Amino acid sequence: MKRTRLALIVLLSLLLALPLLGCGGASLPEWANEEELTAGAQEVIDLVNVRQFDEVADMFSTGTLTSDALEASLSDLLDSLGGFKDYGAYRCDAVTENGTEFVRVFQVSNYENQSVTFTVVFDEAGALSGLWI
Repeated sequence: MKRTRLALIVLLSLLLALPLLGCGGASLPEWANEEELTAGAQEVIDLVNVRQFDEVADMFSTGTLTSDALEASLSDLLDSLGGFKDYGAYRCDAVTENGTEFVRVFQVSNYENQSVTFTVVFDEAGALSGLWI
């Protein structure tokens, strides 16, 4: 019984510590800077929070996402979340698609009514390549 309880405590402690690891530069491409990527992701989230959808759309590398599309897809969700409070844990990973490397920043964002995780994707040039909540 004590052994099972101890094993459970150790496992739970490890799981709780994972978000604190940050981006962990070993798995990221050489061009990726953890501080800059995290700051960039938070900048995008800040713009979403104040509904500056034109600026977010302008940051996209493809130029195919419009501010109207962002507003239509995010406004109701933002209304239901309530006011932004603060940022929680984050982590990053790298992904390659069609030979191009991207870095995804998973940023927990705390609001009055609940917490959500934003996934903000950047390419090597630092352009926004994806945004999901």
